[in-house]
This record gives sequence, structure tokens and C-alpha cells, in this order.
Amino acid sequence: MPSQGLLACNECTSSFIVRPYDLLAQATLPQKRKKNRELLPNVERRASKQHVLRVNRYLGMLNSGLGLRQFQNIAKLHKWNLAVGCQTGKFPVPMPHMDKDYEPDSMSICSDQEQTQITGGEFMFKPEPAGLGCTGARLIDDFHRWNNDVASAVAKSGLAPCEKAATLWLNIGYGPWQSGAWFHAIITEGVRLPKSIKNSRLLMRFWKRVLQDRKVGRSGSDHQRGEAARAEFLKNLPSMDLLKLRGIKVAPAQWMSVYAAGHAWDESLAARALVLSSLCMKKGWILTEEDLFSCTRLGATSGGAKPDPKSKAAGVRDAKQKLRALQDRQQNNMVAATKLMADIDVVNGFRVMMLAGRSQWTGFNTLVNELTTPEKCLACAISWANWGWLDSLRDCQSCLADAVGLSRCGIETDFTTAEVRGMNMQSVEAGTIILAEIYTQCQ
Repeated sequence: MPSQGLLACNECTSSFIVRPYDLLAQATLPQKRKKNRELLPNVERRASKQHVLRVNRYLGMLNSGLGLRQFQNIAKLHKWNLAVGCQTGKFPVPMPHMDKDYEPDSMSICSDQEQTQITGGEFMFKPEPAGLGCTGARLIDDFHRWNNDVASAVAKSGLAPCEKAATLWLNIGYGPWQSGAWFHAIITEGVRLPKSIKNSRLLMRFWKRVLQDRKVGRSGSDHQRGEAARAEFLKNLPSMDLLKLRGIKVAPAQWMSVYAAGHAWDESLAARALVLSSLCMKKGWILTEEDLFSCTRLGATSGGAKPDPKSKAAGVRDAKQKLRALQDRQQNNMVAATKLMADIDVVNGFRVMMLAGRSQWTGFNTLVNELTTPEKCLACAISWANWGWLDSLRDCQSCLADAVGLSRCGIETDFTTAEVRGMNMQSVEAGTIILAEIYTQCQ
């Protein structure tokens, strides 16, 4: 047992020990960065180098061998004593004389968001000696930017599992293994179903969702919601568009394809779920209704115990793991897609994604149609320069006042007569009151 004096001596001695990380913590940030740069090897960017040389070669074939040197106007600026002014904004007084008819050659490089470095855009336009000092601009592809921004918003909001689930059921008509065998089975079941289901429990479980797809509210008449409406629905079931399952295929490499297919399925999602559920139960792949409507754990994560992902990559990775786990527990993808379409949490998450992204989908289609000719491209650029790009954002905010769309997402509320007396649905004040009440009910 050491004495108290020895313990005190050890504590006093340990307080004077200088550790290496203490010295590192005292270093300033510029010193740390300088040491880190010395440690990192100067690796040549071969992909960027090859791309710059290729661009130089192509331009040389067009402009008598000048290549990228045609766009290096820095020599002219030095000649006129304007180089420092262009870089700092402080021009000499009086201004030097320059040729009035001189028009500098400039270049534009258009690339998507992920190709900033590999295309050498920063190297071409960076002043010498760090770059080539070419005159021009690097433009990010509007299509890639729009698609990537929407995908990032979906992932960070916790709706990536719903998007992956929707991709599975939207492409189910192409399986298995792109053979289309399930497509014929679904058509056969859709034709047979009206003769055998009528007022069965399975139909009643999906009937509320069918009414929401048909935009029939709770105040609808019995002819719209009762037995007569169900009979008419079953009568028209074989001729509905729900059997055209091979129309639009969702592909990750195709911009906004999930929204294109989702809007095509918009009015028949519950009817498709009903047909697929009946087919799986008839085949014996799903035995009970409890198994059919059981939770798939792919619903929206917002408001749950687990926080939303902080990045797009984390959200997509988690969504793929959840979907793969569900597929491994089922006999085939048909069963997995059917259970996902029967899970109301997944469907509501998909509806929220479609409602919130409706304005972005519309704006994207408008951009695709406008950027087709030089005249239309110029008109689109002028419109965006005058804040035209805010239209899609304003329309996105207006979806919060879409009572019918919100009810299809599972967000419903009741108002008393005193609360709605004197309100005008077309006014901004009424929309604000409705949003406030919906937000209060959701808390």
C-alpha cells in the first residue's frame, strides 16, 4: 500500500508530463494544414488530365490547332494592364486604352454535379500557374441537378424506404427475371376477381383506399360509397388501366422515372393492391389477412424513435437493407410487393413523396420541353434570370393546402362549424388556418 506522500508526488509529477498531442493541439490551423499538405503525395489526376488533353485536341481540330490557347486571354489583359483589376476589382486610374472591337473568346463546359473534378473544369478556368487561365464558365447540368436534389430531399426526409418499396411494386409486371410471367397472372386475376369477390372482407379492407384514389370524400353519398359503388367498381375492374402494368418502368438511371410511373398508377394503386392480394392468397403464398396487412418496417421514419438519415448515401443504404431483408423473408418478389402495397404506412409515405414532389416533377417536365431549341433555351434562361425558378418552390409549398391530397396521405382532420364559418378556401388566410389546425392535430 503506497503512502499518501508517494501518491501526492506521483500526481504532481504527472501534471508536468508533456504529451505529443498536447503540442499538436497548440499548433495553429494554418500550420496543421501545411504539415498535412507535406504528408500527402502529389498524385496526378490522370482522368482529369486525359479529359483536358482530349478537349484541347477536339478544339484544335476546329480552330487551326490553337486548342485551349484560343481562350487564354490573360496575355491581352497583361498587355493592357488590366489583369490585376480583373482579379481584384481595383482597376488603374485612368483606365488603359483597349481595342473597342476586341471580343474575347470564351468557352462553356456543361457537366453534371458529380463531374466537377474529372472534367477538369476547375483546372481550365483557374488562373495560371495553378491552372490554364481560360476564359469561360462551367455550367452544371440542370437535369442532373434537379434529379439529384429531389433524390437527396427524399433520402434525408426518411422516405427512401418508401421510394425503394414503390420501385419494387411499380416494376412487378416485368418479373420474374424480366420474363413478364407475373404480368399474365395479374391480368387473369383481374378478369376473374369481379366474379368471386363481391362484398368480401378483402374488398372491404381496401375499400377506403379505393374511395381515396377515386377522390370520394367522407361526405359522399351512398351511391358513391355504398354497395352500388362497389358493384360498379368491380364491374369496371377488368377494363381499368391497372392491368397495363408494363407501361412505365422505374430505373435508377432514368431521371424522375419513379414519379412518372407513380403518377400513372395514381388513381389505381388500391385496385392494383387488391388484385395482387387476391392472387397471392389464391396461390397460397399469403395464408391470412393478418399476414397480408402486417407491418413491413419500410414505412416513413419521420416522427419515429430512429432519427432521419443525415445524408443521401446513408438513407439509400438503409432503405436497400430494409427492402432486401423483406425480400429474403418472402417466397418471391410478388409477395414482397403485395405486402408493401398493403402496408398503409408505406403507401402513405409514397403518397407524401408524390404530393411533395409533384411541383418538382411538373417543373422538370417543363424544363425538358423547353430546352430543345436555341430560342427556347434563351427564353428559359431569361425566365430563370427573372426568378422564374421560384415557381416550382412556390407550387411545392402550396401542396400543404391541398386538403384532398393530404387526406390521401393519411393526414385528416375535422373542423367544427364555428371554426370554418366565414372561411374562404381560395384565400391565403383560410389556407393558413387549415395548415395550423392540421399541424396541431398531428402533434
